[in-house]
Amino acid sequence: MNILNNVEAFAALQSGKNLLCRHIEGEFAELNEFPATVFGNPEYQFCIDIEKIELAGFTFTKPCTLDELVDEQKVFWVDFSKSTIIAGDFSSKNTYLVTLVNNGVVQRDFENAQLFLKGFQAFVGINQEITLTTCDPIFNDANEDEDLSTETKSVKSKGKKKTKEVSADPQLLETEKDIILDGISSSKTECEIDSLCFGLEKHSFTPDQLKAIEDAKNTKLAELAEIKSKAEDEKHDLLNLAEAKTQDPELSVLCEAFIDEISNSKSKEDLDFIRARINSNGVLTEVENAELNTRLNIKAKSFEKVDVYVNVPDASQNNGKKYIEEEEGKYQKKLAELKKRVDESKTVTEVNAVTKYTNSWSAEQRAPLLQYMHKRLEELKKEKQANEPSLLVKIQNAPDLATLDAYEIDIHSLDPLAQPKMMQAVTARKLELEKPNTSSSIYLIDEDLP
Repeated sequence: MNILNNVEAFAALQSGKNLLCRHIEGEFAELNEFPATVFGNPEYQFCIDIEKIELAGFTFTKPCTLDELVDEQKVFWVDFSKSTIIAGDFSSKNTYLVTLVNNGVVQRDFENAQLFLKGFQAFVGINQEITLTTCDPIFNDANEDEDLSTETKSVKSKGKKKTKEVSADPQLLETEKDIILDGISSSKTECEIDSLCFGLEKHSFTPDQLKAIEDAKNTKLAELAEIKSKAEDEKHDLLNLAEAKTQDPELSVLCEAFIDEISNSKSKEDLDFIRARINSNGVLTEVENAELNTRLNIKAKSFEKVDVYVNVPDASQNNGKKYIEEEEGKYQKKLAELKKRVDESKTVTEVNAVTKYTNSWSAEQRAPLLQYMHKRLEELKKEKQANEPSLLVKIQNAPDLATLDAYEIDIHSLDPLAQPKMMQAVTARKLELEKPNTSSSIYLIDEDLP
């Protein structure tokens, strides 16, 4: 890490570099955490914030670039083929070293070079021991031969000769090719594939091996493109389906009221009660009946999936048995109070209103009250029938045709088996109401005859 003074830091900031800042006794942090006056304070130091890269879980600085290096700066070349890190001084006249920098395999310090190499090994699935060396002929460029001693020249010549004579192990290359192919096969993104195939020309692969890797790469890229296309199509279909579902048919106010009751139901018993009321109603259309039946079935399935859970404290801490007995006593007391309210209810609305006090009850706890409510509703129905004349009696005593038409509408809400008898009564009463008018007309006509 190169420490910059305030002048160098300000120049780097103007050139677009990201800076870190610290007090002499502190740690580096982002520049925006400090006031602008730090550039004039000699107690603060600066450095360039180098971009980080993550590979297979290892995070390290981005490899060196030529514009940031100066001659005799210490650099670390990462040789992936030998799991070796070679340290040396950079020289802009060393063409081979410049090539290494351009290919992104040179780091600024040993720590990041080591993380770089470990990330590569983890990515390709190998685990080799990493070695560090400071003696390598690549740091002695051909242009600097005049300054080298005879002994150094000899070492360099031997090193070059050895490099020429040693050829790559075919078996090792084949193994490395298979590792790359396996990595391509298991890749999930195009970025992973590009990273895996970076710098293949350095591995001394044969043309056939390079072709095999290229074919595997193209096949995997095509597969990923197809998967992405299918995912986008499925997403589009889901959006269309969601839009279609939101386009509900126009429903009557009565149907909407039933839908609200279904949504707010707490048990299957509630649904059975609602279903009975829907079936006895003759005003709903066929579409509305189908809609309500669908919602009833969906709601019923939701009750099947719910596991009954009783929130009982730990017995070792709260005496569980005593707690259950206390809760049961509270439940029985509340149930008795609600049954009393049901007995005192005079209308169907008052009876149904009792259920709002049972929201925290389970289906098993609510069942006795619902049965009691059902019994009370039957009693109210019988009382109403006893106090009011039946529909048949009303039809037979209808004072006029308009009243009779109103009763005829009520007939459609009755059981289909009872409707024919009621319609016969309507027809008979119509004839009775129309007969006096007919007789009077005939009488007047007869009176006018000579």
